[in-house]
Amino acid sequence: MTASASASQDPRSRPPVFVHIGEAKTGTTFLQNLLDENRDALRADGLLYPPCGGSGHVLETFDLRRITFKGNPDPAIAGSWARMVAEVREWGGPALISSELLAPAARTHIRRLRKSLDFADVHIVFTVRDLARQLPAAWQERIKNRGQETFAEWRSYIHDPTAAPTNAGRHFWNLHDVEGILARWSEELPPDRTHVVTVPPSGGDPALLWSRFAQVIGVEPDRYPPPERSVNSSLGAAEVSVVRQVNVAIGGDDFPWAPYDRYMKWYFSPQLATRRGVPIELPESEYEWAVSTSQRFAKSIAEAGYDVVGDLEELTPTRRPSGMDPDDVPADLLADAGIAGIASLVRLLADGAGADEVPALRARAEAAEQKLHEHAELPAAERIKRCLVELSGQVRWLGALLGWYRRLRRRPAKAA
Repeated sequence: MTASASASQDPRSRPPVFVHIGEAKTGTTFLQNLLDENRDALRADGLLYPPCGGSGHVLETFDLRRITFKGNPDPAIAGSWARMVAEVREWGGPALISSELLAPAARTHIRRLRKSLDFADVHIVFTVRDLARQLPAAWQERIKNRGQETFAEWRSYIHDPTAAPTNAGRHFWNLHDVEGILARWSEELPPDRTHVVTVPPSGGDPALLWSRFAQVIGVEPDRYPPPERSVNSSLGAAEVSVVRQVNVAIGGDDFPWAPYDRYMKWYFSPQLATRRGVPIELPESEYEWAVSTSQRFAKSIAEAGYDVVGDLEELTPTRRPSGMDPDDVPADLLADAGIAGIASLVRLLADGAGADEVPALRARAEAAEQKLHEHAELPAAERIKRCLVELSGQVRWLGALLGWYRRLRRRPAKAA
């Protein structure tokens, strides 16, 4: 029996409240979707997972930390933390709060959280995985949020955040400094109330992460089916390169967030993720650094005496990610990914168009995909010329992608 399970036996005393703080890119979206879809069943079994937007308690976290996302205020933020805490208090039994955006919280925010939950025994849950997998995942997540840095530029910012011209390095460590995050959150808590859940190695059973997480919060994992909707899938090297170059073409952070969030982050990028392209390769020097840093994190966790569910050995990378450098993707692969992405946007436009426009837009999307196959033998630039230019001319708000095409044409050819 876990410490959390024994604590949940007497909900009339101080109930346990599990606060899942991340870290980011450790299966958090999968866990949150599973919890969201099984909310009623969990409640019937004695665990409250307060309502949220699906991907964790983001608005509530913004309210606790007094922040907004990329400067975009949401009227639903104000008071959302207090409303959730009131529901947890009224429930009176075990409860779970989850958001990876809690990890960067400063000590003032953590004290605010503990004060608001002073009627409960707070347990911290931290999911963690090795840095060799975190680096490509974190970079592409930044790209999916209007980022413009190349993979090499971004990695240099990770190693020297103070010298970076952007906040990329600081942002990474705010979310992934395992030692610092756990040190802040575990202050004034017994070590056995800080639970570290290791993410299983790549290629393992995805249900194992949920099984470990369920052990911490004291529920039977087999009682709750996995989520039906898709999770935050990874992009291949060519696909994420297309997204990055589109970001540059449309102006990055100068492009309004609301349409970007809707069309690029939650449509264009997921559509490209379905292609299952060649994964991102991590250079040998970065792999060695990831190994040594991950081993340091594992040692600090062991020495702190936290409750570890899983195996700290899993934090040491054993296989270097191999694939392709996203900064040096061949033009033909960029063409394939770019045309597929544009065709998906045309289909989206067709779905939202008037009845008289739908047939024409769908025909254009089908024609583009057909040309992609018909002209497979042509050079990449010529394929894009025949497909991308035509589509961009017909659908005006796709015209910004023409800049991406023109830059691609100007790329010097590699020596044979």
